[in-house]
Amino acid sequence: MLIRRSYLQSKLETELALALTDLGIKFTPYVRLPQRLRYAYDVGLDDLNALIEYHPAARLADISAVVSKARIADVDIALARVADGSVVAFLDACPHRGASFAKTRLLANDTAAQCPYHGFTYNLRDGLLQSGLGCSEGCGRLAMLPVFVDDGLVWHGYRTITGETRIACTAEQVLDNICDNIHLPMVHTFGNREDPVPHEYIALRSSPHDGVATFRYCTSSTSAFAFLSKSKYLAVLNEYRLPFTVGTTVTTEDGLVKVICAHARDVGPRECAVFWSLTRNFMTSPLLDPVVDGIMRMTLAEDAAILVKCDPRHARGKFHSRYDALQVMRRHAMRNLGR
Repeated sequence: MLIRRSYLQSKLETELALALTDLGIKFTPYVRLPQRLRYAYDVGLDDLNALIEYHPAARLADISAVVSKARIADVDIALARVADGSVVAFLDACPHRGASFAKTRLLANDTAAQCPYHGFTYNLRDGLLQSGLGCSEGCGRLAMLPVFVDDGLVWHGYRTITGETRIACTAEQVLDNICDNIHLPMVHTFGNREDPVPHEYIALRSSPHDGVATFRYCTSSTSAFAFLSKSKYLAVLNEYRLPFTVGTTVTTEDGLVKVICAHARDVGPRECAVFWSLTRNFMTSPLLDPVVDGIMRMTLAEDAAILVKCDPRHARGKFHSRYDALQVMRRHAMRNLGR
């Protein structure tokens, strides 16, 4: 339910497929992660690195100082025209309690949006909270989204890179590792050793083939988000889809989103190929792709450094912690899949 294969469903995607075919690129089914844009493509599409995934959100003529609502691939987006005539976009959910801004009129000479539920007002230049009962200025922020106008349409987009990495371990070890939450502070540079606890951890089996875990993680001083966001917490969503797909979505309090989707398969007795995609709504310039690619490969290298020292014969373990719940769910589901 949470990660599933789907086929072309819209005219935009059909046109993209035809364009790629003309370039000699095979368009394959993508992996869809509901609650996020459908941007995690299937394995082997490295040529998509040159493309920015933009989706038409609305006609420019329909955007005014009254907030409009668009829905793109299960994501509700608010659109409005601010005082200088430009268009802004943000997730249509007040960060206080999730209320929609649709059909509300901008305030402060069309520079601010007000939540109709509790009256919190946000500056649309940076999304920061301007005023609200019982709150200090700047304590909350709208999730602002990248947007541009072309041919009379307002487009909203994310950028994706893809790659392949070989690791000297089994595919099952890699997939198990991505479902593992508590290795982050010990293994990764971006991990928070000062507060390694996954807060509000919940793991659920959504179907015989799917599972998800959600938790909040304190931002560390070594995380890339420490330089890009003032968010104190990161919201993490880990998912698996049998047999060989896993995904991780990380969202900051101010709306930065990073999604990693990975597939792994064995290519030798102790070697596997990991096919991955990373999508984000920050650092979206193509010039920054090498930086993002380098961070992703460094993260995989840190995983590889510990996994090559782990004997797969002992991977089952003698005991589990409460934060191993998603791992254990996936292992049980894999055993049931083989019956």
